[in-house]
Amino acid sequence: MNPIDQNEIVFEQEAHRYSLRGVQYPSVSQIIRDAGLGQDFSMVPPLVMEEAQRRGRKVHLACQYYDEGILDINTVDDTIKGFVFAYIRFREDCKIKPIDIEKPLLCNRLKYAGTPDLVCWISGKRAIIDRKTAQTMSPSMGLQTAGYKILRESLFPKEFMAERYGLRLQSNEKYKLFPHDRTEDLLAFRDCLELSKSKTRVDEWRGFYGISDGKK
Repeated sequence: MNPIDQNEIVFEQEAHRYSLRGVQYPSVSQIIRDAGLGQDFSMVPPLVMEEAQRRGRKVHLACQYYDEGILDINTVDDTIKGFVFAYIRFREDCKIKPIDIEKPLLCNRLKYAGTPDLVCWISGKRAIIDRKTAQTMSPSMGLQTAGYKILRESLFPKEFMAERYGLRLQSNEKYKLFPHDRTEDLLAFRDCLELSKSKTRVDEWRGFYGISDGKK
């Protein structure tokens, strides 16, 4: 199956919604969230959550501009410069070679869409990297890159994604790369795709990732 021209995909940033020729498709994040396997932020005060999301969007965009070679560091907000310098240090240390930067993907066969932060070469292998500014990295974050891997390989079957990583950027200009190397992530995401057929298995995945079902 040939990949859909990304110019045909409509992505609404605020709603985080994808559509193609008027038909809406769930995102990777939505699929995980609807299955109850997303991170639980219910204990985070709304104002704190809003500020964290705003900061994350700023860092995300600055890193994208850096990958595209158009970032003017002098225009970066002082409140996020530490995170951005952490990303620059990561790029310099790991010598990655970008393949796709923020490229929207949508598969008619699988009926979902998503946009990996970065698809690149790292240590001679194709990899998907998901940037984060959170203080902690949940084990379930591997589901996000699993969703991107399945999606991208369905569209580009000859381009095997050998590695998946979560990249935590910190305000002190440091970073840490977390390998997402568990095959369970791929199995769990596939079960999320077929939630109506696999509710019992998804409940089991909640236990695996240490996620509460909200019941008392």
